[in-house]
Amino acid sequence: MITIESHFERLHNKTLKHPDLPCLKVGKLAHPTYFPLEAVEVNDRILDTPKLVVGDNKELIPQNGCWNFINKSFIQVVPIRNWIIVSFCAVGFKLEDISHQLVNHGKYKHFEVNPAAGFYEEEDPDNRRNPLDRVEKMFHRIPPESYDFILCLAEEEKY
Repeated sequence: MITIESHFERLHNKTLKHPDLPCLKVGKLAHPTYFPLEAVEVNDRILDTPKLVVGDNKELIPQNGCWNFINKSFIQVVPIRNWIIVSFCAVGFKLEDISHQLVNHGKYKHFEVNPAAGFYEEEDPDNRRNPLDRVEKMFHRIPPESYDFILCLAEEEKY
């Protein structure tokens, strides 16, 4: 088996500074592509809106930033037991409330969601700083565990 670190070094002739950070998973469900977070260009690229495939094998596209799961079923339900919330927002959200809402939604949709294991807010949410630096600084604060899910909150940037 080859690691992301060794593949990246062989392919791009660069050594990752933080090979322990999680990867960004993009692409099709059956054939995802993984990118090391420190290698993702966040300044000049806007990613396509993510799509989900629901129980009837139809793509579910978010409207106004939200997925509508009314009358939709999941292909495979996976419990979310160990997860955290990371906020890059200047406006204070009650992260405990977001955790509680997700737990309740899981009950409503018949899948297991434990309360968030941790809440991490950016210490100085100055959105003029380099986004990659902001993400890197935040991930240094997070304990190095294996999480089922990391919910990242970010404000929409207005131009």
